[in-house]
Order: sequence, then structure tokens, then C-alpha cells
Amino acid sequence: MSKPKKLMVINGRRQLVPIDYQTRTETDKAYNQKRNRENKEYVSFYKTTAWRHTREQVLLRDYSTCVRCGLEGNIVDHIVPSEDDWEDRLNTDNLETLCQRCHNLKTRREWVKKNKGRERAMQIHIVVGYPASGKSTYVARHMTSHDLVYDYDLLTSLVLV
Repeated sequence: MSKPKKLMVINGRRQLVPIDYQTRTETDKAYNQKRNRENKEYVSFYKTTAWRHTREQVLLRDYSTCVRCGLEGNIVDHIVPSEDDWEDRLNTDNLETLCQRCHNLKTRREWVKKNKGRERAMQIHIVVGYPASGKSTYVARHMTSHDLVYDYDLLTSLVLV
């Protein structure tokens, strides 16, 4: 049986897509809702009059041109992220105009730098049990090609000559 379908507008055309298909706008909406729940002060800052005036000043200063690639830019971005330096969020020297592509690249680079190694860090798992209790079988089933297995039982059973 095939998945149910839903009707969506994609690139200006209505199309039937699988029910679990998500467009970028749907994922952006979900991300923004989560962000709004978790950090209201941060999100509400971007709706203030002070931010709107500062944003306009920066766009005028940079002639609405991306400072990185020279194409038309419409995003005013913090050089030092406002999450890292909240007090400097309205300083025009800490703001630059970017196009969508350059902003996405910068944001991805910042995210990788901030989260680097979080998922790749080595994890140590100690499997303990009586002899012949299935430890070796458990490890053989769950280990990956990058795991280092230290078999204490095997090492203690060796007789040094």
C-alpha cells in the first residue's frame, strides 16, 4: 500500500506529494516556532523598532550589496553572532549585509565551529559480565569499523612466559 498524498504548491505549481514530504518553508516554520518557544527575548528583538532602524542604516551603508560576493544583499547579519555577544547586537560595526547564499554559508560555518566534535567525540562503553555471559557476542553485534575493543578477559587469560 502506498503512502497517502497531500496537495502542495511547489515552485508555483500544485503537486501531489507524499504525506511526509516537507518543503524548506515548512522546516523553517517548525524551526522558528521551536526557537520562539525556547528563546522569546532573542526572537522578539528582531521585531523591535530599534532593530528595524539599525537594519535600514546598515543596508544603506552597504548599498544593499553583499559584502562577501558583491551581489544584491538583503540580509543584515551579525559578524559576531548576537547569541555570543548580546550587548553588541545594535552596533553597526558588528553588522554586515549578505545575500542569502553567503548568509547560509556563514551560518553553516559558525554552526560547525560551535558544534564541532559534539557527535564525533569518542564514546567509551564498558561491557561487564560473567565469563560466557554473552559480552563478546554483544560487542560483535554492535561494534562499528572505527571502534577499539579492549578485551580484559582475553588479556587476563594469556599466560606470560
